[in-house]
Order: sequence, then structure tokens, then C-alpha cells
Amino acid sequence: MSRELAIIPARAGSVVHHTPAVHHTPIELPPDIETGDGFRLIALACLRQLTLNEPALAEGASEGVHQMRLATRRLRAAIS
Repeated sequence: MSRELAIIPARAGSVVHHTPAVHHTPIELPPDIETGDGFRLIALACLRQLTLNEPALAEGASEGVHQMRLATRRLRAAIS
């Protein structure tokens, strides 16, 4: 999977290159899926979004932090 760098303005006259944040992937659950299997698909999608945003977080990209927070909230909602 190749990733393009987003160019984000920083201070006056400088440019910072950040790895783009990864948004969630919509999940389509079949109507006859077992509860455990449905939870597994949802949880794996949340963990995927969380881990794929780690590079953006490490570079200080605020959108990466935001997407990781959303992934954590979705996972917490799935668990509850």
C-alpha cells in the first residue's frame, strides 16, 4: 500500500510533510451473521484504523490523532 504525503503549512514560509490520516472503512454486515463474528469484524476494522494512523500520530498530524480517537470511540462503543 503506497501512501502519498500531504503538504500542510506550518510556520510562515515553512512546509511540513505529514503522512495522511486514514479514515474508517464502512462495514457491511450480512443479516444472518453471528453476533461474535459481527463483533470481530467491527473490532478488527477499528483496530485497523487505529494502527494505520500511528505514523500520522508520530509525525504530529492532528488529523491522525483525531482518527485514532474516533477508532477508539468506535471500539469502545462496540464493546459496550
